[in-house]
Amino acid sequence: MRRRKPNRIKGFDYKFGSFFITICAQKKFELFGEIKSGKMKLSEIGEIVERKISQIEIVYENVFVGCYVVMPNHVHMILSLVYTDAECSNPNVSQIINQFKRAVSIEATFSPWQKSFHDTVIQDENKYNNIIKYISKNIETWEQDELYIRNC
Repeated sequence: MRRRKPNRIKGFDYKFGSFFITICAQKKFELFGEIKSGKMKLSEIGEIVERKISQIEIVYENVFVGCYVVMPNHVHMILSLVYTDAECSNPNVSQIINQFKRAVSIEATFSPWQKSFHDTVIQDENKYNNIIKYISKNIETWEQDELYIRNC
C-alpha cells in the first residue's frame, strides 16, 4: 500500500499564526457547485460548506477566517489562530479543519472530502496579501486552475 507523504512541517506549532488552507472534494469531483458566467453557483453541499466556514469563528473564539472561496471541487481559506496564551488545550489547524470537515459530512450525510488537506504557513504580511488576491480571483481564473478538470 502506498504511504502518504506527511505534509506538515516537522516540529512546527500549528496552534499559532496564519495558514492558507486548501481542501479538495473527493476525487476532485465538482460537488460544491459550478461556475457559470464568472459566478460561483453553489450546490446544496456547497451551501453547507459555506455555512460551516462561517461557523468556524463561532466554534473557536480565537480563530479567524481571513477570507475564503468555495470552488466547484475545492475550498481555499485563510485561518488565523491568535491565542492569548500557550495552553495545551488550544486546537491546532488539523483539529479545526477535521472538525469542519466532519460537520459538513454530518449535515451532507456523506463525506465529500478527500483525505487530509494542504496548508501553507503564511510568514509575512506581503504573502498574506498575495494569498488574499489569489483567493479573490480564483473564480475568474477557474479554467487556468490546477484543480480544474475539463469536462469533455
